[in-house]
Amino acid sequence: MRVYLHSRTWFLYFIMVIVILMTFWHPILLLISLESGLLWWRILGRRLTAGHIFAALAIIGLLTVANPLISSNGATILFYLNGRAITTEALAYGFLFASVLVCTLLWCVILSDVMTTDRWLNVCGRRFWRTGLVLTMVFRFFPLFTKQWQKIREGQEALEGGSPVGLKETFRMTKRELLCMLTWSLEHGFVTADAMLARGYGAARRTFFNRENYGATSIGIALAIAAAFAAVITAAASGGLEAQIYPYVRIHMDGGFDILGFAAFFLLCHLPMISYKVIREERRMRS
Repeated sequence: MRVYLHSRTWFLYFIMVIVILMTFWHPILLLISLESGLLWWRILGRRLTAGHIFAALAIIGLLTVANPLISSNGATILFYLNGRAITTEALAYGFLFASVLVCTLLWCVILSDVMTTDRWLNVCGRRFWRTGLVLTMVFRFFPLFTKQWQKIREGQEALEGGSPVGLKETFRMTKRELLCMLTWSLEHGFVTADAMLARGYGAARRTFFNRENYGATSIGIALAIAAAFAAVITAAASGGLEAQIYPYVRIHMDGGFDILGFAAFFLLCHLPMISYKVIREERRMRS
């Protein structure tokens, strides 16, 4: 089954998931977002490497240890370090903050993979076409910048007869590569500007071409996403989804509103996955 979703439906989906993820720091919501994020990671054809796991664990470990050294809030004192109290609550807050950060980064990577430049242009539409154009150019610049840097590095290594040895040689080659990249960026900017002027950019009001149309599936899923988001907000406003850290660690895990919030967020995270075949096909075409 091939189901196409409108770009604005995708945009609504990612914004609502990330807003909930960054607003309500409940462990169950974090687990749901992690599970659905890893499922998206697999659907998009990405591989979870040891480097990804190490980076995530490093961020969590670093922030968990660093927070008690900055803040001594909390009533449960474990021990004293140089006169500063190390509390359980400070450790828990650091761990929770790091977990939210890792999950948010995961979802931002998924957003950048699904929301292609064409989709950003469709989201901005006729009214915000300048913003859409800037966003597409910025997103296009990053892969171009990376590829060009790699070409320059390979050329420098060929001229030098291999990779640099020692800190001084590495600094010298990096400085030369940076100067080459700066020259290339300026030249590429002038070429792009000349090409846009040659195509009549800024001469008159431009038309907007969009192949996407709101279908019944896009409208239905957008309404379902909005309803799930409203259910999570209702559950939180009614006393559910509470995660208290200070002065004592207290995770609210009882009541119907908690179940409503968890179920609605699970539904919200997994709703647009019916389009996974289209996402896979688009990713194969781009590669």
